[in-house]
Amino acid sequence: MAVGKPLPDGSRLVYFHALSSTKEFAVPNKVLQNETYSTGSDAYYEYKLLGDRGQNSQSTAEFYDPSTEVIFYTQVNRDAIGCWNTNKPFNPDNQGLVDSDSEALVFPNDLKVDPSGTLWVLSDRMPAFIYKQLDPQQHNFRILRANTKQIIQGTPCDP
Repeated sequence: MAVGKPLPDGSRLVYFHALSSTKEFAVPNKVLQNETYSTGSDAYYEYKLLGDRGQNSQSTAEFYDPSTEVIFYTQVNRDAIGCWNTNKPFNPDNQGLVDSDSEALVFPNDLKVDPSGTLWVLSDRMPAFIYKQLDPQQHNFRILRANTKQIIQGTPCDP
């Protein structure tokens, strides 16, 4: 999940997706904060399908960067980190690829952006762990970082 910028009414959109899906959804956080309303039948209409990221774009995690208004997300099938500028329509043409590396990003499973605009990514060799075993002679876990404004340059996420 990622929490977007404040809206005029003070609420924020909560963006979310299922790991097995390439579709992205959003709901205002005020819906989630009101248990009575959120469990009623009218709340169904508050949840919106934003669109589809495209083929093989399943993601384990996403995070909103307020300085760029971009959501960064993992791409486990591509050994990559993707991005989407929240000011643009959510479709495959507006999805950017900020990094892809079949060695360092074997399984990017989490990411965050800190207040200084640094994207932090945790990757590990989960597929090797599940199907074989980890090799103690290799780097099986990595923490990578990048400046958000720099890595979106030249991608569809660049304003």
